[in-house]
Amino acid sequence: MKRKIIVCIIVTLVFTTVIPILGIAEESKNKTIDIAMNRDYSVSSSGTGNSEGVSKLNNEVSIITVSNNDGDFLDQYQNSTGLSGWNLYGNQWIAQSFTPSVNRLTRVQLCMFKGGNPPEDAEIVLSIRESFQGDDLTSITLKSDKLPSNSSEGVWIEFNFQDINVTPNYLYYMVCKGTAGDRNNCYDWLFNDTNPYKNGEAWATLDYGQTWIKDQNHSNADCCFKTYGYKNNPPNTPTITGVTNGTIRTSYVYTIQTTDPNQDDVEYLIDWGDNNNSGWIGPYKSGDFASASYSWSPEGTYAIKVKARDAIGAESDWATLIVSMPCNTIVNTSFMQFLQNHPSLFPMLQKIIQRLGLQE
Repeated sequence: MKRKIIVCIIVTLVFTTVIPILGIAEESKNKTIDIAMNRDYSVSSSGTGNSEGVSKLNNEVSIITVSNNDGDFLDQYQNSTGLSGWNLYGNQWIAQSFTPSVNRLTRVQLCMFKGGNPPEDAEIVLSIRESFQGDDLTSITLKSDKLPSNSSEGVWIEFNFQDINVTPNYLYYMVCKGTAGDRNNCYDWLFNDTNPYKNGEAWATLDYGQTWIKDQNHSNADCCFKTYGYKNNPPNTPTITGVTNGTIRTSYVYTIQTTDPNQDDVEYLIDWGDNNNSGWIGPYKSGDFASASYSWSPEGTYAIKVKARDAIGAESDWATLIVSMPCNTIVNTSFMQFLQNHPSLFPMLQKIIQRLGLQE
């Protein structure tokens, strides 16, 4: 009887501990595929629909061809929506991967709308990363006064961050999150679940970015976005000026100058032609002059070479300046004065020099 009671107690403990744990695990599994979203969005009258019920957002020609002061242009984009948006609040973040064709990224636009009544202090944070858990290459936060003000239509919201260098044809992630609100009162990022963008895809996290998942109901989704940037050009070949005929062990100053097509700052590397170099010096503003001094030993002819590189790392061609550095002529003034006072010694001195083989 005692053994039966013990067995019953053990069975009861198993059911009261293991079953709830299984239930929590199952609930967590369900949460990883239940991505909160709003469907109360309607396309503005400026949008155009199609037979599949997918609406195209207003995408003015002026936006596609726009150039700002940095001279950027539209690079990657996905501008169609299926009338739904993923919530941005608390633990739920949304990411869209993309593949730039440029090497300088200047800004991003996201198509968003307001779901319900987000808190006045709600902000949207956009980061660019090389991986989900990677460090932010850049990040920018927009307050509510820069976000959609009504829920009747989607709006292109611009995130104009500090320009960053990216590698063309390499995958990057724009990670978007909201700082306040709930699933019924937050800002939403519009998407289309027909895989309209072939160079990336949408992802979500429900645990503040620790793990990233696909929405099982929208596994082919892409968010609505536009990226802007420009292709970097290397600096022009620099010029170098200075003394071309000098003497050894005498320091000479050389002046260097170039311009960068993108107005980037530049650095210079000088090869002095004797297995020594300056290392990268600078940075200098595009068009500004730089200078460096150097002396040579032993005597000889040397080829000074210099090249420039910009902030991204693009390098110019080499520029070359040939210099000749013969020996110093050392004259003993006292000896010369002695010879001037005794000119008869010149013939004798000449014979001595000839016998020693110092004169042909």
